[in-house]
Amino acid sequence: MTYSGFGFVPEFDSAPGRTNQRAYFPVSISATVREATFSETLSGILDAAPSHEIADLEKSFKDLPALDGDDETAEELWNAFTSGYGVSAKGFGRKNDEADYLVPFNHAVASAIEIDQRRWSRLYWLLMTDPGDGVVEDLHSEFVEGLFDMDISNLLEEIVISGIENLEGVELASDATEILSNQTPIEIDPLVPGCAEAFREDLKAWLNVRESESASRWMLGLRDILNYHYMMYVIQTAYTLQEEYETIKDGPPYEYSFDIIPVPFGLASETASESREFVDAWKGDGLSRALYDSWGRLAVLNHVVSVAMDSGNQIDAKPYTLSEALEAFPDELQQDVIDRLLDEFPDDQRPDVDSDLGDVAIRFTHSVRRYYENMGKTPSSQTAYSAGENSVRDLGTGAERQFIERRRGVGTILRLDRGSLRLFARLFDARKQRGHIDEFWEYMRGRGIRFDRRSKEEVISQLEAMGLLQKQSDSGEAMYVETL
Repeated sequence: MTYSGFGFVPEFDSAPGRTNQRAYFPVSISATVREATFSETLSGILDAAPSHEIADLEKSFKDLPALDGDDETAEELWNAFTSGYGVSAKGFGRKNDEADYLVPFNHAVASAIEIDQRRWSRLYWLLMTDPGDGVVEDLHSEFVEGLFDMDISNLLEEIVISGIENLEGVELASDATEILSNQTPIEIDPLVPGCAEAFREDLKAWLNVRESESASRWMLGLRDILNYHYMMYVIQTAYTLQEEYETIKDGPPYEYSFDIIPVPFGLASETASESREFVDAWKGDGLSRALYDSWGRLAVLNHVVSVAMDSGNQIDAKPYTLSEALEAFPDELQQDVIDRLLDEFPDDQRPDVDSDLGDVAIRFTHSVRRYYENMGKTPSSQTAYSAGENSVRDLGTGAERQFIERRRGVGTILRLDRGSLRLFARLFDARKQRGHIDEFWEYMRGRGIRFDRRSKEEVISQLEAMGLLQKQSDSGEAMYVETL
């Protein structure tokens, strides 16, 4: 059967909501730099309510007793700080001699400096949730304690923290216990549980190497780990939803398991020719289309979850996927979801259909696609693109450790540079010291990364050049990843 929506371009009063605070996709992601995402995540984890701008910190910094009366030194020190720790909203470095965001080198920065609220911390709670068992509180507690146990890396950071402490109304928590004893973890079921499990493994591994890194370098690594797993969760959500809808088209029984689907990655050093998998993966009905169409599919999922959680005693009050709803929801609950989907349309456009939930869900997602495509002639003028693929690119792009790139004449590609490859090698080694190269490939697949033969050869070459690969035989078959 060919699906094309309901035969018209919808004129929604507002875009159907793709987020649900209780499960699967709790954040309306948008394009922003890593530092902002990281800082907002930390403030949420710490239950902080930052209310100051960077200009407030600059004034407090320059008014410190140690710098009082020495305007020239105060200005030089502040410029040195923003040069090293300031980030422009357009990306790396500063703009017009002012920083739009600060690298949160210490939990105090995230607790005091306000960031546009995108509720990124809800993605953290989602990745910390083990479906059926709830938030992994032991790991969360270890993480928060680690944030408070770090030493300050240098004198300039110490002065900046003093400036934060002197900001009006700022009361920094004295230790992790002060936060944890008053905190209620937020349980949010992930759609792709493997993504959450991989994040928790990597967070645990990074906590284990804390003593071998300076505090600020460790925080930068944490920033990139968080942003990578946020990026991959969004990709996996879109990709698996696309696969689920293909199975629904085939009719009952409706069974789909939201397992990680490893996607092709390349290396920054590789030529992005059209024959390469990591280039082709974004074209046609690939990742770009999956991300674009995920808005409509997530909007359907939002209604499925809401009906399930508010269903009373008819079914278990828990999050359901569309496939699960098609199997487990009684007729009246399936009709409730259908009615909610059709109610998204204006009254004069509300479709009059007599179809099952699977059919209506597929047609609804096509209608959402047409709604966004009608916004403008190019993807860049369409919200489903700017809040989809563009947002994913921002999560994967930074001053160091790149996970994604948009190349001229090629388009978007997933790839690792040396810094990101080194980071994954270190995480792998921290959880399994001196693991075989075949185990490393499996570890990367568990993070959604799949290399073809040529990319594997390049990975081996780069690991060896960085001194991270040990060969135990002349044939090269016995290779071990080891970062120490």
